[in-house]
Amino acid sequence: VETLVAIAVLLLAVTAPLSLATKSLNSSVLSKQQITASFLAQEAMEYIRNIRDENVIKHNDWLYADSGIQNCFTGQCIVDPTLASGTDNIKKCQGGVCPLLRYRATNGIYSYDTGVGTEDSIYTRVVEMADVVNNREVAVLATVSWSGPNGVTYEVIARENLTDWQY
Repeated sequence: VETLVAIAVLLLAVTAPLSLATKSLNSSVLSKQQITASFLAQEAMEYIRNIRDENVIKHNDWLYADSGIQNCFTGQCIVDPTLASGTDNIKKCQGGVCPLLRYRATNGIYSYDTGVGTEDSIYTRVVEMADVVNNREVAVLATVSWSGPNGVTYEVIARENLTDWQY
């Protein structure tokens, strides 16, 4: 009987720390995913803001000038700042479904590049825009969603209003 009690106490002493370690690992994985998602949402916002600023400096229409941003006003779109300037960096999502971002392990960059060395990531980034004040202010919404460690869907949402600061 003493041996059985000793084994039970030993099992309890070993099981509790292992359970705690497992929960800690899951928590750290989720934290890393949330940080990555936050940076991906911020990247899309920074790119849209950069387009606005470049258009103003070039004396173009403050938001629309050949940037593809108009796609984001008519539905969901994807933003890929990693493409060379002047290419199709902003595209409308086909059929209302935006593709997964792809990850290139050699340089740690997320993009929509389907080249060799890239693989689907867990993240989907969607950008939407709406007029707030006609041709003076727009609302930008960047949503990054993913399936977390336990199969639960998480999302990070970044929202910002951009104005025509030259108006």
